[in-house]
Amino acid sequence: MRNQFLLYPGGDNRSNRFLTTNLSDHQTAHVTEAASGWLIGRSPNCAIAVEDPSISRRHAVIGHRPNQGFYIIDVGSSNGTFVNDSRLIAMEQCLLNDGDIIKLSNTCVEFFVSGWRNPAEGCDETQV
Repeated sequence: MRNQFLLYPGGDNRSNRFLTTNLSDHQTAHVTEAASGWLIGRSPNCAIAVEDPSISRRHAVIGHRPNQGFYIIDVGSSNGTFVNDSRLIAMEQCLLNDGDIIKLSNTCVEFFVSGWRNPAEGCDETQV
């Protein structure tokens, strides 16, 4: 199974916006709490906790801004965050598009927004 982030925008209602991912255990989809941003990292306190020693305790944030869409910010990780093979500059916002490939250190994740297109049409197999 591929690693994926699937975001449900929830329209203008922030309480309906949530994210599902299989990044935690690679087999089961986990639903996060409704939010406008999700911290990703190795720490169990992160909204999306990933048990990969190459990922920083607090690695990156995925968020949403009305009228701008979804974005990702590397929050000063040791091994970097990449979008479509371009390394992000720490603390700079990078807008995300449906189908983008996010690489958190050595972990590759497909980014999709529900309702835009079928995630199965995304990309080739990801690396874990």
